[in-house]
Amino acid sequence: MKELNLTNVEPEKGFGGPEPGGYVLKIINVEDVPNKEYLKIDYDFAEGEYKNHYLNLFDKFGFWGGTMYKSYKEKSLGWFKAFISDVEASNPGYKWDNDEKKLEGKLFGAVLGAEEYRSNDGEVKESLKVKKTVPIQDIRDGKFKIPKLKKLEESNASNEVVDASAQVIDADDIPF
Repeated sequence: MKELNLTNVEPEKGFGGPEPGGYVLKIINVEDVPNKEYLKIDYDFAEGEYKNHYLNLFDKFGFWGGTMYKSYKEKSLGWFKAFISDVEASNPGYKWDNDEKKLEGKLFGAVLGAEEYRSNDGEVKESLKVKKTVPIQDIRDGKFKIPKLKKLEESNASNEVVDASAQVIDADDIPF
């Protein structure tokens, strides 16, 4: 191994960062994925203690931590409309005109919740996900509820083989 001088190096304390709660977020980048009918939206914290949190992580570690996906498939249009309405309410004078690039730089309110996942090394860890979008005034007024931790379903998360041969599902019973 090469000789290292660690005299002026600060020990890394981990990522730290935001907890589940309500935040004002800023849309950094939007990419349309037309063959799957969704927008891939990169966001960052726009104000407060965590302002530019994901930008700082990117500069330090080379990955972007704040991404959400908004489907515009026919069956998801109501959810897409709710997001667009929240962006419009949060940005006076902005009106959606089907140009996703004009979303960049816009603010919106979001309620973030924690979800468990199994990492590549097999450990159960947590990540924050946008659970709901709202107008930023709702965040500032405290008009939101923090969701409970979404626990990992161990039966689906393990590498065990599951015998589903005994299950018979009628196609009419599938809700989608």
